[in-house]
Amino acid sequence: MTYYAYFKADGTPLSVANHETRYPEPDVVMCEIPDFTNGNAIYLDISDPENPAVRGKEPFALEIAYNRVSNIPAGTRITIDEGEFMIDDGSAEFDADMREVKVVWLDHPHFLATHIEVQTGPEDV
Repeated sequence: MTYYAYFKADGTPLSVANHETRYPEPDVVMCEIPDFTNGNAIYLDISDPENPAVRGKEPFALEIAYNRVSNIPAGTRITIDEGEFMIDDGSAEFDADMREVKVVWLDHPHFLATHIEVQTGPEDV
């Protein structure tokens, strides 16, 4: 049986199916994939528009420190209690009036979505 993955024009996966599907959006890209491929673990690499390729998502290689997370790929969306933010400079810094642990959700089209815990608080405590 043939399986198909469908991607947005930016390489973000939409769905995986065992049959061809027509999407109303004209820029949806369809690719054949191996059986039992997890649609949440792949993306379409469009760095070479003439030869797009299905690739496996990798885990983030983050550096977590007090009040800071670095080595975040540009274009990563983070979600914390205060809201959702796009990271473009490679790091996220946190301010807190008291010591606490922040849960940070990270999502990027080329990496496995994950959450981490970051110790935060005043530097002089």
